[in-house]
Amino acid sequence: MTWDLGVIGSALPLIPLVLLTGWAPFLTLLFLSAWSLGGLGTPLPGLLPRLGGPGFLVSFALLYGGNLLLHRPAVTRLPWSLLLCLAAPLVAILTVLVSQDPPPRLDWVGMGGLILVGAMAFWAQATRGGVRLLPALRQQGRPSPILLHLAEDSLVLAALVAWAEGTAVSLLVEGFLLLGVLVLSRPAWRLQQLAPHLLRGAIRLLLQAPSWRPWQELPAWVRAGGSRELPTGNEELRGGPAALVGNPEVGGIRTGWLLPGPGSLLFLFRRRGRTWAVDLHPGPLHPESHGPFAMILLVPGASPSSPWRLVVPRDLPLLELDGRNPNHAPG
Repeated sequence: MTWDLGVIGSALPLIPLVLLTGWAPFLTLLFLSAWSLGGLGTPLPGLLPRLGGPGFLVSFALLYGGNLLLHRPAVTRLPWSLLLCLAAPLVAILTVLVSQDPPPRLDWVGMGGLILVGAMAFWAQATRGGVRLLPALRQQGRPSPILLHLAEDSLVLAALVAWAEGTAVSLLVEGFLLLGVLVLSRPAWRLQQLAPHLLRGAIRLLLQAPSWRPWQELPAWVRAGGSRELPTGNEELRGGPAALVGNPEVGGIRTGWLLPGPGSLLFLFRRRGRTWAVDLHPGPLHPESHGPFAMILLVPGASPSSPWRLVVPRDLPLLELDGRNPNHAPG
């Protein structure tokens, strides 16, 4: 059967493959190569069976093994995750093109389809990156990173087998997979939005002492909200990116910007096109954990037994807050 990107109905069977390639690009390539080389089950569509050569299999196995190794050390996990957000869309687009025989026409419809493929793969990989940050926010019972990776890969393999077979059972498996991705996507996507700031903060810390971002580096909506909420001039504002977890006003997990003020610590975020501010009323901020890129700080909440958590880059001087207004301090 030939799947033409120019016909939306015939392209629907490719959606699970695109999401799986976006979520686990190297494992998907390794599976497609092993499935074709071993002659397992239903033949793959298009030119995908040509990936069954021993050279392809060894190359994909090395990529998959290298991916596992780079995900283990904390110092390489975040940069590699961000690189995968760029690589996964390219792998997904190439996989879709190879699955077509003859190759699809790259007219406006075909190019639009490829852009959609890249966007879906990017979303899946960014969601997975956020999923890897979620366990660090649990107070107890954090799963082992190795066990988490093996569990994810097992689910991906099961979904790939179901997709390759194309049976009624596969539709059920794919349905559960998509449902799980949708459930995880919102909080995981929000956390992943903070990841570039965490990487930049670690690089910044190598070059200078901890400091707040100057007003020129704050987004326009943060400058506008800060000028409205704090008694300071626009050019005196200082702030930094963060994620707030556990505060009922923000809805579970929300990324935004911290603005320190006189005896207060504001968290600004966007929701439904509007800027919202939460005053965290900071007492002592207790560090719960820290890694090479992020600090997780406990913020006294409404209940002493249920503190809120702040996930911030390591270059922000949050532990130096003592009730003074850092917006009037140098840096």
